Amino acid sequence: MKKKIGIVLVLLLSLVIVGCSGNANQTADLVLTNGYIYTEDENQSLAEAVAVKDGTIIFVGTAEEVADFVGDKTEVLDLEGRMVMPSFFEGHGHAQAGTELVFSCDIAEGKNLEEYLSIIEAFMKENPDATAIKGSGWVDPVFGAAGPNKKDLDDICNRLGMDIPIALYDGGHHSLWVNSKALEIGNITADTPNPSANSIIQHDAVTGEPSGVLREGAAELVMGELPDYSVEEYEEGILFYQAMANSLGYTGSFDALLPVGGNAIEAYKNLAKDGKLTMRIRGAYATDPGADYGEQLAKFVEAQPNDNAGDLFQMTNIKFFMDGVIEGTTAYLEEPYAEGAEQPADYRSEPLWQPDILNKAFAESEKAGFQIHVHAIGDAAVSEALDAFAYAEEQNSADDYRNGITHVQLVNDQDYERFEKLGIIAVPNPYWAEKDDYYYELQLPFLGLERAEKEYPIQSFLDHNVTIVSASDFPVTNPPDPLQAIELGVTRTTPDVLLPYVAANPEDPKYKEPLWPEEKASLEDMIESTTYNGAYAYFLEDVCGSIVVGKSADLVILDQNLFEINSSEISKSKVLLTMFEGEKVYQDDSF
Repeated sequence: MKKKIGIVLVLLLSLVIVGCSGNANQTADLVLTNGYIYTEDENQSLAEAVAVKDGTIIFVGTAEEVADFVGDKTEVLDLEGRMVMPSFFEGHGHAQAGTELVFSCDIAEGKNLEEYLSIIEAFMKENPDATAIKGSGWVDPVFGAAGPNKKDLDDICNRLGMDIPIALYDGGHHSLWVNSKALEIGNITADTPNPSANSIIQHDAVTGEPSGVLREGAAELVMGELPDYSVEEYEEGILFYQAMANSLGYTGSFDALLPVGGNAIEAYKNLAKDGKLTMRIRGAYATDPGADYGEQLAKFVEAQPNDNAGDLFQMTNIKFFMDGVIEGTTAYLEEPYAEGAEQPADYRSEPLWQPDILNKAFAESEKAGFQIHVHAIGDAAVSEALDAFAYAEEQNSADDYRNGITHVQLVNDQDYERFEKLGIIAVPNPYWAEKDDYYYELQLPFLGLERAEKEYPIQSFLDHNVTIVSASDFPVTNPPDPLQAIELGVTRTTPDVLLPYVAANPEDPKYKEPLWPEEKASLEDMIESTTYNGAYAYFLEDVCGSIVVGKSADLVILDQNLFEINSSEISKSKVLLTMFEGEKVYQDDSF
């Protein structure tokens, strides 16, 4: 993370710091002038103009001086005071999940069981020849601790005369809602044990039969029997995501879960080789805590040279899951779940990895040249991951690995210092730092008031000089608008534009109460978390992430100056233009 000294408000000083360098003998392809240019350089300097040639920034400085770079063929864009900043970088998402949104049954628009079932039935009627129905988008607050039930899906199949499996992930992709046919192909009965640590086959409280909810690894009993999307379908899905992401100002993204040898990686490679990517993508190989890690790592090492497809797509990370999620009662906690979780009194869930195996896995992954990216929701899971990083550091000595832990929903107070000491990047989800239906219907009863009030820290990391990288976890957050993330990080309160989607009764004032207001971050820090820090986390800070001479011209133009509006208006701002390597990859119709 860059040293912070505050915004330089005097333009003359900013020019000295930015370095209005550049050879005035060069003629630019594009000049942006008369703007409020927030460079996100090491001093957070301001400028008025930028010149671009061959996709690279060749000048940052005043509107007067940039005129030296204008030639007969230079495109000059008068910003009329609009704000320009570096383009955004997604710190943790699943771009390939765009395939799911294109080719499966998306029920996220539903607000209750009736609406879910209506969407599912309509989809099945539109696809009468389907041999299986896959999809996603339901949320746990609709159902509570019991979750959805297979009988509702069975009824649709009976009405339509379609004896096929239905498997629908929740919005977080940690729980699967299935019908009886899906349970049948997964060989799941009342006597089937939970397949692994932290995996749950839920049962009907009366009959003892599987109810139709499979949490965490139990979902693979069914999904492993269903066909994957084709390479061509993944290509279409990734391009769908990319168009959306470019429209939101993204030109970089970390895809956090890609199976080695899978069709998604092949799709990325094809798009990169065909010149169809307008983003820098970095990926992580998916691990299986139930399989021999040495064998897994050997496959990653063997695959990586062939999987890296030039500068725009590279497999650089290995992804580890420490636990699940609060709403599935699979997050690993220091103290037991509260009574509302409907679990045994001493239930804390369990770790997915045994400490000795995890320690060795982290150390060996670093030695093989990989970064480590960790999913950890519960405070015990975060601590377990930090223990393993400490062991790896002892084995390999401190180095610039830029390993990260994402989600960090609950964090022990003493662990912030360990993040700083070990150099671990925190990848929080500011999109979720709010009091929405998840908070009131699940987190509050599952955790109790004290823990529920201290979720999704951000400022505590900053207070300990920990680099933070904002992440949406798309498609969990969809669309993954970074301006919403910035507003939520600053206000810790649900933006007005989101209230209809996250609140059962948007008019209820309880949804405008901030979550843990002491964790509000500054606008400067939130912008950095969505731009420079994303590039830094994946060793791209010399290429992009700030508006500096010599870097790629990856920029966004906004319709509002974020420093001149109320913080509650940030999410209402609009990206007017997105540039990647000097090319316009998105332009709003109004601009």
